[in-house]
Amino acid sequence: MKLLGFSLAILLFLSCSKADQTFELNETEAIPFGKTAKLNDGDKPIFKFTALIEESRCPEGTNCIWAGRALVELTVDDNQTIELGLGTQLNEGAPFNQTAIVDQYEVELMEVSFKNSTDYGKEDKYSVKIKVSKKP
Repeated sequence: MKLLGFSLAILLFLSCSKADQTFELNETEAIPFGKTAKLNDGDKPIFKFTALIEESRCPEGTNCIWAGRALVELTVDDNQTIELGLGTQLNEGAPFNQTAIVDQYEVELMEVSFKNSTDYGKEDKYSVKIKVSKKP
């Protein structure tokens, strides 16, 4: 019976969510799609790159009439989502912000990237770079 209780305790411990990486305030941190990064400033926040909402930037090797934009979704502490974007802001298009305020922090999207040109538009091949600072 003790072995069963010990096994359950180990399983509960292993199932606790931990960040894949940690980073410091005011430093740029890359977060691959589906991965998490914890700000090294207390217990929270933990950021997860959860969705590539839009990728309309001009693919490599093509001619485009506009630069396009990339919109992403980040989940913060498993209970809040923020949408951030980079690129061209169209008057008639849905507006986006490059920064968001989360509690006492300002989150800035610095980059949305993928490794190879064949990965363009494939959500699971992307990563984002964010910078988190204390709210002004």
